Amino acid sequence: MSISISLIKKELDMKTKNQTKILKGKIEDELYLVSKLASTIKENNSDILKNLENIESKLRIELDNFNNLD
Repeated sequence: MSISISLIKKELDMKTKNQTKILKGKIEDELYLVSKLASTIKENNSDILKNLENIESKLRIELDNFNNLD
């Protein structure tokens, strides 16, 4: 009887380790996707900010040009 219990415990331990590996893999995959998304958002926001700064600069130059006409 104790041999059966030992075998059952061993089987459960193996299944638990496999489930833990699967869950760990899923968490790692999700973490990678979230990190990639965060990086993409940062890059896009940086590009948008750079474009807005360029537009602002051009508008200021235009405004200065109009102010100099007075």
